[in-house]
Amino acid sequence: MKKMFLTLTATALLMGGFSAAASAEKTAPTPAVTTTTDAVVSVVANEGISSYYPNSLVSIMVTGSQIVTTARAQIGKNSGWDCSAFTQYVFNQHGISLPRVSADQATFGTAVAKSSLQPGDLVFFHSTVAGKSGVTHVGIYSGNDKMIHCPGTGDLVKEVEFITNSYWAPKYNNARRAI
Repeated sequence: MKKMFLTLTATALLMGGFSAAASAEKTAPTPAVTTTTDAVVSVVANEGISSYYPNSLVSIMVTGSQIVTTARAQIGKNSGWDCSAFTQYVFNQHGISLPRVSADQATFGTAVAKSSLQPGDLVFFHSTVAGKSGVTHVGIYSGNDKMIHCPGTGDLVKEVEFITNSYWAPKYNNARRAI
């Protein structure tokens, strides 16, 4: 995984603008920065990152292990989430705005082969809801063939094996990297 460092500086804060610089361990893509008068900056790097940081100066590096740590902190809790609200919450804690429903999340970021999964990747499943086709469930890959997910609205967040699990394995659809 290429580690991305985005630094926003307030050189022109009083003039209503920000400037951005990017660096990476190897090749650094140049981010596109859009500045608005209310100081909400949208940073879009070539990695598919879309984050919003209102009224703040931010230096970020989001890793899959940070995503997994945030997800694991929710295991055993019931916050009234469904699966996609859970993933949206976890990624939002790191400034990454995911679409609301799993079918839309399944097109966000970069496609990842099952053999190339890394912690923090989103994993998607089809036909988990009776009468519905297409992507109907999402979880966060946590490593070692496991995912952290909220099985259903109001259920407890759980970490489960899914690669060879008799329920999840045949329903696996695809994976995406959002960081």
